[in-house]
Amino acid sequence: MHRNLEKLRLLITDALHPVTSETMTGLRRAGVVSWVAGTHSNRSEASPPPGLDAIERVSAPSSIAFSKEILALAIKHQIDVVMPWADTDVLAISANSDAFAAAGIAILSPPAQLVALACDKWNAICAFPNAGVMVPESRLISAPRELVSEAANLGYPDKAVIVKVRNSAGSRGVWVIDAQSDLSEKRTIPSLRIEAMAAQLEGMCSNGWSDGLVLQSLAHGTDVSIDVLARSGIILGATCRTRRTVIGGLCVSGEIFPLDSKLAQSVGHLVKRLSWDGIANIQAILTELGDPLFYEINPRAAGSVGVSALAGFDLLAGAIRLTIGLEPWPGVSGLGSVHETVAFRRQWSTHT
Repeated sequence: MHRNLEKLRLLITDALHPVTSETMTGLRRAGVVSWVAGTHSNRSEASPPPGLDAIERVSAPSSIAFSKEILALAIKHQIDVVMPWADTDVLAISANSDAFAAAGIAILSPPAQLVALACDKWNAICAFPNAGVMVPESRLISAPRELVSEAANLGYPDKAVIVKVRNSAGSRGVWVIDAQSDLSEKRTIPSLRIEAMAAQLEGMCSNGWSDGLVLQSLAHGTDVSIDVLARSGIILGATCRTRRTVIGGLCVSGEIFPLDSKLAQSVGHLVKRLSWDGIANIQAILTELGDPLFYEINPRAAGSVGVSALAGFDLLAGAIRLTIGLEPWPGVSGLGSVHETVAFRRQWSTHT
């Protein structure tokens, strides 16, 4: 049986992530958690960042020992909820959810089968049309020589394309291929010409690349991120953000706004058809006509999820409550969300 919410103890993975302190401090301020431990896989020792009470070193998420070490630490610190912060973390931990459940420890995570789907970007993009939503035109390339021909099929060189590894996250392992690429130009995602990208892929192959890469047409419009909490395919709460400025995969400026209009309808279809259960971060491009093109779903809290609380709706707090069997937003009827558009900008000591 879980403790009273006012005494909730949380363990978060990847505790040295740039926004962990911001997020955990917000949960403390809201009275959702009283004690927080974190983990990291750096080789050197680390002190707990602000907002955390303890931090311990664990194996890399790719290690067989990772989830066992997380479970052992959760038991040691009498943790109520484990919060995976990265795709690799949630993939490893959710696969061993039965062991955590047997120890009475909740995981802030969708079921393992949904996590596996979301973490494979190709399988996810293939599932989206079956859920009744639009996606950018996409290909799976299995060899570097396919890059030029498939890019041409997507309109290159007249149109730019995107290539990404199947397990990419946070803009890592993602490149824009643009015939007009200028390395001196600052862009959110690295941009290369196709000749340079082909040479890079040859190097990836020699290092054991075998799963293929996702190649997509580059959609133009407003980049949006939708944080969702769902139960059995029904959305309980959601907030949306435009991603005006992104540094290292982290959104540092934009607007928070309610889930409504065409976007609400499409997100509702996607969540229902996938029978989504738990938290998710969905990413899409809004075209000039307001039609959303979905390109990714993450089975975890987004790095920017904490900023919605500043606009009056704390989705992460509700997700934690739901994880331990409570109503996420007591007294709130209907879809929980923010009520107006609010601009935000974030600043860290490492952000210049």
